[in-house]
Amino acid sequence: MSAQYGYGQKTGSGRRDTRDFGISRSRLGWLSVRFDGGPSYPEMVESLKEMVDRYGGLVKRGDRISGAEWLRRIDQSNVQITERQRQAIQTLM
Repeated sequence: MSAQYGYGQKTGSGRRDTRDFGISRSRLGWLSVRFDGGPSYPEMVESLKEMVDRYGGLVKRGDRISGAEWLRRIDQSNVQITERQRQAIQTLM
């Protein structure tokens, strides 16, 4: 599986537009992750990438979901994630 990672875009006011953050899968199966990953979050970014590798399969073709929805799907799959992993998704997405 291949994933494309991207940082959120700044709006005209210089603030990040959180509507663009989330995870999606194209109809062709490409996984795309948009998040706020500034220089102060390198460990969280690595944790997020690990989560995408492990649980990106919970995002179906054509889905475009928020970090909160992705966490709900992870929780429903009955896997155990660490608090560090949960915080990475909540903070960055």
